[in-house]
Amino acid sequence: QRYLAKLPQVAPDDPHVADLQAAIRTGKIGPSDLNEARRLAQAGQLGEAVKKYQEVFRGPPPSGYGIEYYMTLAGTPQGWDEARQGLEKLAQGSPNDAQLKLSLGEVYTYREPTRAQGIQLLAQLSKNPVVGDKAKTAWKQALTWLGGSPAAKQSLEQYLAQYPNDQDIQQLLADIKNQPATTGGAEQSQAYIDLKKGNIAAAERQFLADLKANPNDPQALAGLGLVRLKQQRFGESRDLLARALKA
Repeated sequence: QRYLAKLPQVAPDDPHVADLQAAIRTGKIGPSDLNEARRLAQAGQLGEAVKKYQEVFRGPPPSGYGIEYYMTLAGTPQGWDEARQGLEKLAQGSPNDAQLKLSLGEVYTYREPTRAQGIQLLAQLSKNPVVGDKAKTAWKQALTWLGGSPAAKQSLEQYLAQYPNDQDIQQLLADIKNQPATTGGAEQSQAYIDLKKGNIAAAERQFLADLKANPNDPQALAGLGLVRLKQQRFGESRDLLARALKA
């Protein structure tokens, strides 16, 4: 413990000090110490899971546990930016670690400003023999969060160039090209305008009203899924967007 405390004094500017400190702490983490944190994360109690991880780590997560910690942290209301920075730092230190890149790409797609960057990273990783299948799944999921913008059309076409028989993405692209009429009409169009402007509450009210009238309205399901995404309710967002694809 005394040695651990003296490390920053001996080499205050050495970038490896934090890694060495974490490695020493890792040796004190038993195989069952993280079980509760993992259980909470699987139950969707991400905030409580993060607290439990922090109790065990007592500092930055050791690199061996970095992915699971930062992926959990990214799903909390205030944790996304710290998780992004943490994964970026780990990826910089291990540039050939495909699993780290995959996690970083997924986290990028959680927020609109970095979503396109995440999609491109996942597209690259989809050809990686180690993480290709997981990257493809995350890439496809991210595409459902794009809405009907011109950028979405280009991204969907890029995916279909690699996976031309994916019927879900074919349908998303067809919806954008055809702009089908929906039961919500002008009101639903306004809901999407509100969503784009950041008027989340107004958009949510309209999408919920549309779904009350027609529970299987694909445009309303997709719109509410995007609302839930902005609210960082990722599980609900995935379920709604999956229903929209099947409607």
